[in-house]
Amino acid sequence: MISLGWICAVGVGSGILVYQFVGWLRAFAVKHLIDVPNARSSHRTPTPRGGGIGIASTLTLAWLSIGFVERDLRILCGGALFAAVAGLGLWDDVRSLSARVRLLVQLSVCVGTLATWGHLSIVSVPLIGVVRLSALGPAITVVWIVGLLNAYNFMDGIDGIAGIQGVCAGLGWLSVAHYFGAVDATTLAAVCVGSCCGFLGHNWPPAKIFMGDVGSTSLGYQFAIFPLIARRPVDDAWQEGQLVVVALLCVWPFVFDVAFTFFRRAARRQPLTQAHRSHLYQRCSDRGWSHQQISSAYGLLAALCSTVAFAWVLRPQSSTTAASVLVCFLIVPPIELALAAFPRPGSRSR
Repeated sequence: MISLGWICAVGVGSGILVYQFVGWLRAFAVKHLIDVPNARSSHRTPTPRGGGIGIASTLTLAWLSIGFVERDLRILCGGALFAAVAGLGLWDDVRSLSARVRLLVQLSVCVGTLATWGHLSIVSVPLIGVVRLSALGPAITVVWIVGLLNAYNFMDGIDGIAGIQGVCAGLGWLSVAHYFGAVDATTLAAVCVGSCCGFLGHNWPPAKIFMGDVGSTSLGYQFAIFPLIARRPVDDAWQEGQLVVVALLCVWPFVFDVAFTFFRRAARRQPLTQAHRSHLYQRCSDRGWSHQQISSAYGLLAALCSTVAFAWVLRPQSSTTAASVLVCFLIVPPIELALAAFPRPGSRSR
């Protein structure tokens, strides 16, 4: 079992490293990676992007360090796959790539992930029991990884929102992985928390630098594969299935926003690959809610979901905690829809 002292050291060290690195990076990004506002933007002044390089670099270093120290080929392969996702995001930040190229690389990473870590096979549904995915497991795993990787990217549209989600989801995974004794996943979760905290020092509204695709896609991929790398080496179907629910619940505020927007646009026969400003968090901004208010609201929802997920892991047989999981899934949608529908008091919505 990894000690709490080590967890704190890793988290604090990652936060300081990222904060200092992003501070240095801002001077470079101001000249070479400027995000100029357009009709779809939520910001009004040109702002440097690419601050997520600090998060991606620190996580890549953590992956490779664990792999070399433990001489674990799977961890080293995982680090290489993570670096590929980060590299694709950085390339897209510097020179925009087509959706086809991005999807091709992401699917290639999924193939490598399945070959390295296997696939999701079991879901432990609260109050119901274990549901086996059978032959659908590999396909569901690919959809989950590609979906969350892109969802996290889509949600990185206002100051602080992607960073605060990363902190909350990282804390959720840190608690769960430590409880299950998954040392590697615990360390990576601590790095996630620290890195996002360090980045938020520059990105909390008003942002001095944006995360960029390099950071958002890296975090999306990391949170997508946590249920794979946090599994116990022993055959524990219930625990393995719990991790799937934990993975979804920790990022549920982001997942619901993206899923609702996707199906809403599909129902209206709007182009699904075309950039737009119809996500719920963007509509909140249009209703006059500030970036700080929106990011704080999404952060509180993520913190609630992550806390309930850990409580359910601690007491999986309790009907109260199991019901709390279902309640979390149910209360996030109306809260996000209400924020997007009603203007902030005293504001002039668009």
